Amino acid sequence: MLRVASAFVSSRAVAEEVVQEAWLGMLKGLASFEWFDESVGLPVSVGTGATFQTPPLSRQSTYYYVASNACGEDTSAAVHVTPVPSRTHAVKH
Repeated sequence: MLRVASAFVSSRAVAEEVVQEAWLGMLKGLASFEWFDESVGLPVSVGTGATFQTPPLSRQSTYYYVASNACGEDTSAAVHVTPVPSRTHAVKH
C-alpha cells in the first residue's frame, strides 16, 4: 500500500499518513457483531464480536446475531448449534 500511495503524493511521510488513514477507514468499516438468545420479544445480549462461544449446551440451541457496518446497514441471521458429546477415554491401571 505504501508503494501505491507514494506514487500519488510528494513524500514518504505523507504516503505513510495516507496508508494509516486507509487502514483506519477500513477497520471502522468492518462489521460489529452482537449476539442474542432470542430474535423477538426482549432478547438478551449474550456476546459481541465476530465469534461467540456458547455456554455448555445439553440440547440444540439457536442464537441470533446482528452485524452492523459503518454505513449503518444491519444484517441478522440465526445460528443453530448442535452440541457434540465429548469423548472420554477410560484409563486402565
